[in-house]
Amino acid sequence: MDRISIPKLQKNTVTIHPDIISLFDIYVKHIRPSMGSHNIEMEQNRAFFRPTLFIKEKTVWSMVNNFELYYFLKSFKIDQKTARKDVSIGSISEDQLVFGIPFYELIDIIARYKKSLDIKLIYSCLNEILTTSINQELFNKNTFPITTFCQLININEQTYHRRPESAL
Repeated sequence: MDRISIPKLQKNTVTIHPDIISLFDIYVKHIRPSMGSHNIEMEQNRAFFRPTLFIKEKTVWSMVNNFELYYFLKSFKIDQKTARKDVSIGSISEDQLVFGIPFYELIDIIARYKKSLDIKLIYSCLNEILTTSINQELFNKNTFPITTFCQLININEQTYHRRPESAL
């Protein structure tokens, strides 16, 4: 893995890989707004220590994981201390892209902040995204049942069903 500074990374054309843009949308629309500033700061700190994978094509770097780093790179609020930080990056080919990498990263974030998230809405969004082939790849199942989601985020199914529709 190579290391690159935040300003150098910002000079590149960085995008989210099209195959995972729907996962990034869930993060931006349904998870990040419910996290609170302290938790966002913790996620930003984690982003610097989590290796970030890219599919590099000529002038565009398509990010495969590390949603908070992408969000951070596109923000305009980068202080001098943060600008001096480096991130660990790796490059993979289009053929090496595995949906499980960003999916399990998102599940890990959901599991950390599940008490403040609308997990029913997030499950619904994930269930719409996960095709039969992706479910087969991830779980060797044709569907994404609530029980699997609950196991992944470490809650029991009764807790899921008792949760209100909106975040607590």
